[in-house]
Order: sequence, then C-alpha cells, then structure tokens
Amino acid sequence: MVFYRGALRHILFAPGATATLEEAKGHVPPQVREACTAQLYRVLTRLGDFQQVRNTELFRSEGKGIFAVKARCGLRGYGWFQTLSSGESAFVISHFILKKRQAVDPNDVDRAVAERKKWS
Repeated sequence: MVFYRGALRHILFAPGATATLEEAKGHVPPQVREACTAQLYRVLTRLGDFQQVRNTELFRSEGKGIFAVKARCGLRGYGWFQTLSSGESAFVISHFILKKRQAVDPNDVDRAVAERKKWS
C-alpha cells in the first residue's frame, strides 16, 4: 500500500503494516496519541521528500539493511530501501511497534528481513 508519494521516494506499507500501526497506536497514552502519530508521519514524509531525516535519532540503521523510523513517544516502524520495477525509489515499512527502550529487539529486525525477502 502506498502511504506517501514523496518528491524523491515513495513510502510504502507492506501487507499487515497498517494493522500493526493501529495496534501500536492503541498502546500510546490517549493524551499524546495524536501528536505522536503526527510526528511519525512527518518523519516519513520528510524521508519521501528529501531522502533523509535531519534528526538521526528518528531514523537509523538497525543492521542487515533494516532501518527504524521513530517518533519520540516510542512508535517505531521497521523497513528497508527498495527500487521498484518502475525504477522509482521506495522505503518499505514491514511493521510498527511501540517501543519503550532504546535497544533494538533482534526479532524486529528479523521480521523486517523476512518481509523484505518476500519483496525481492
């Protein structure tokens, strides 16, 4: 599913990513849920429009070609860069979680790698 068609890169959600986003958002405290979601969407649209994110704390490599897109409240999306058959560049997000600590869970990276194999 296309989430955003950026000026330089498309942001795509793999099958099931929307469901995991809704589930993760459900664990965010209601008083900050809207702001948290908006921040995550801003990071994703910036990635699509400029191919980079200014704050390296909000976008970083987690190894094995997988990157984490983060909001300060703990929402994280795990994905990878992909060249589409049309030749266009995309960032594909496999799933979202609500994370309370800084360290990456290896299971999240493995889950994204498994999803990436389906796209190859």
